[in-house]
Amino acid sequence: MTQENEFTTLLNSTSTVESVYELIHSNVYEKKKAEHFAETSSPPAVQREESFDKIYSFAGWSLNSVKNTRTRALAAVEEELSFVDMLCHKNKKEIKNNSTFLRELDVAVGSEKGGLTFPAPEIQPFYHDLDGEVRELINVKNHKKYGKSLLRIAEDSLLSNLELSDSFDKCVKDLRRESSPETVKTVCKELILKYLHVREGEFKAAMEELALKDRGAVVNASQNLRDTLKTFSIREKRKR
Repeated sequence: MTQENEFTTLLNSTSTVESVYELIHSNVYEKKKAEHFAETSSPPAVQREESFDKIYSFAGWSLNSVKNTRTRALAAVEEELSFVDMLCHKNKKEIKNNSTFLRELDVAVGSEKGGLTFPAPEIQPFYHDLDGEVRELINVKNHKKYGKSLLRIAEDSLLSNLELSDSFDKCVKDLRRESSPETVKTVCKELILKYLHVREGEFKAAMEELALKDRGAVVNASQNLRDTLKTFSIREKRKR
């Protein structure tokens, strides 16, 4: 039966519309399938070599794009460094005179790592606020409750804390000068995370020390905690 006869027969059936669509789709499918096999069975066309002018234009664009991206990134980093430098206390002698803890330290020379860095008076209220929030999160109760997930939970909580962001903005409003809002936001985020991490590291060290004491190990304050833990672990294995 020819397609014309099929079409005539379908017009007289009870499901004319559905059948017509089915016939059309079937014919289109067969046509596309034939075209596909014809394309795949024929030998591939020989690729024409591109002109040097076009290659060089694309290459030049890619190089210029990378250069501009890195230049913008470098400018952003330089702006952030300049802003962070404003947040550091410049008069170390004043710090030494006003701090009981630091009076015995030679702050003019600095530590063995290249010098001690202290926050400027303007941002000290921010650090007081931050420390309070960190200690609300990093404690024995939450450590038992959340375990290894505690640090991630603390990070998310602190970074979403609008009161901390507002505290930082108020403290640096006279220091930011030409720093962009994005720079201020980025530096604030980094300071929060770094402070959290050093506090969390101190907390973990204290927890390890307590665990050693509970197990009867003696912790030498002048010895690195990691070495102490390794030594104690070896002794325990030998006892067994």
